[in-house]
Amino acid sequence: MSILEDLSKAKKKAKPYAVVGGREVYDYDSLEKKVEIDQAEAKVGGGQVDLGEMKPTKDGWGYTDMGNSFSAIPQDILFINRYKKENDAYLIVTDYRAIKEQSSGQIYASSVQALVIKNKGKKGEEEMYLESIRNVSDTEFINDFTGELSNISMAKVFEAIDKDKVKEVSKDEISF
Repeated sequence: MSILEDLSKAKKKAKPYAVVGGREVYDYDSLEKKVEIDQAEAKVGGGQVDLGEMKPTKDGWGYTDMGNSFSAIPQDILFINRYKKENDAYLIVTDYRAIKEQSSGQIYASSVQALVIKNKGKKGEEEMYLESIRNVSDTEFINDFTGELSNISMAKVFEAIDKDKVKEVSKDEISF
């Protein structure tokens, strides 16, 4: 078996646990494997490493994007949430600080943002989408948002957010 085949098999094992905003998100162990594989591929390929494009920066030309398309974030931090089920929608708060302060009965802000997630599919079919984002009062958040969704469910929520993106409500334009 060739080195390239070994690398290809190893690369399949280093899978991201989510894709958020087009970036692959890994836990630290998987990311370490991915980086080792990428380094080995660079050695096999004659040491060629993609540094991204040179783009204009404030100070002149420079590398504004180093070409990485991944991040390492612990799942429990990325997917931390509190939710409330309301009729046919889930209201989900992902504000880390508010969630950490919730148990004290007082949070840092008078309101927090909640994602309004609904299902397009029929009952039993899962085809969720992001309907809107709305503000929830601190009192409502502290008292009513007591549930926590699993990491698998939150990965699906993030996919729905990436796919649907909330469209800005049409507003009037200034004209004279």
